[in-house]
Amino acid sequence: MFFLRKAISRLLFPLPLTLLVLAIGIALSWSRRGNKLGKALSLLGVGLLFVFSWPLTSTAILRPLESRYPALGPEQMASLDWDQLDTIVVFAGCGMMVESRPVTQQVGDSAAVRLIEGIRLYRACPACTMILSGGGPGCDLEAPYERLTNYRYAVTLGVAPDDIVIERESWDTVDQARILRDMLGDEPFLVVTSASHMPRTMALLEAQGLNAIAAPTDYAIDASTLVHWDAPRLYRLYPDARSLWRSERAVYEYLGLLWAQLTGPLSTP
Repeated sequence: MFFLRKAISRLLFPLPLTLLVLAIGIALSWSRRGNKLGKALSLLGVGLLFVFSWPLTSTAILRPLESRYPALGPEQMASLDWDQLDTIVVFAGCGMMVESRPVTQQVGDSAAVRLIEGIRLYRACPACTMILSGGGPGCDLEAPYERLTNYRYAVTLGVAPDDIVIERESWDTVDQARILRDMLGDEPFLVVTSASHMPRTMALLEAQGLNAIAAPTDYAIDASTLVHWDAPRLYRLYPDARSLWRSERAVYEYLGLLWAQLTGPLSTP
């Protein structure tokens, strides 16, 4: 079910969806009966590709996700009751080390940013335990911690080995929420993940009765874009690959929220 769900959902991502519509349109254009429909689908595919690759569109659909929870800047950090916090959970995935290469090259972009933010928070709370959460098909459940990329990355950047707990049995965010419920109960904790992923994360954690405090990072919308959004920028009129990637990120999260609503994790603790 996990792999089937992933395979089907990928077809709804902007690029596969537009290519699928274009392919069907081109195929139908070769037949007499489907010629008109084929041309219409071909135009639709080109239009979808333009819309998803347009900076204005990608920002419009991604911003509601990334702005739902504020980042923990100086003001937010000062307002936290650090005496009540003992745990920082970082959604960092799980990979196996290749010893011939540096660990900094073996952690994905999003995971690296999440780990760096978790380490920043850890330095503000050195008594905290850091839970590195996330498994999947590429994670060896029996491997020692030292062979895991997320563990090695955190230790290399200064986290004490005794302060790290690895959760590697989960395959998705629903699993992570259920496992963290058993690990933490009603204990307050900081949770670090990508800003676009945070709304779904918090919804699933709260559905399990967890007392999570959002610490979003890995923003896809650049801070400079937000500051200077009202200034004229000619390049915003042109589609680009980064905007297509941002649209994909937003669609992924909206599909995840919809799936959680349809299958019950958001309503059944």
